[in-house]
Amino acid sequence: MIFNDEKFDLEEIKGQFIINKNSSETNIEVKCKDFSIVFTFNDDEFDPRKLELNKKVDIKKSIYWDVDIVYKDIVYVFDLTKDIINLTRLDDNLFHLEVKIENPDMIYSIPRDNSFRNLIIEEDFSFIY
Repeated sequence: MIFNDEKFDLEEIKGQFIINKNSSETNIEVKCKDFSIVFTFNDDEFDPRKLELNKKVDIKKSIYWDVDIVYKDIVYVFDLTKDIINLTRLDDNLFHLEVKIENPDMIYSIPRDNSFRNLIIEEDFSFIY
């Protein structure tokens, strides 16, 4: 994974899909040593098991409008509407996540910091059902 032009080894990436009585909860968490990124879905109808095999699907419309990254005591919040977030189902429970966010104009941070440059993820993972 690349964040702000720095390469990080991922410790773990996992997706979680839980169907509750009235809704479903879906998220993908990417963990590094010093921080984690969580993509949370706001689409109750999204079920990764229903995706066609080997078909790349643009999932950014199904994710909450922002993603928060806490890194070096700075909270980065950025809009996903103009970036690439694709999910491909490779096998029964094997998925490929492709994220390319290179849109620093869409970011703000707390405290104010303009050092965000990019986020790139290309990884396979499984969902927990």
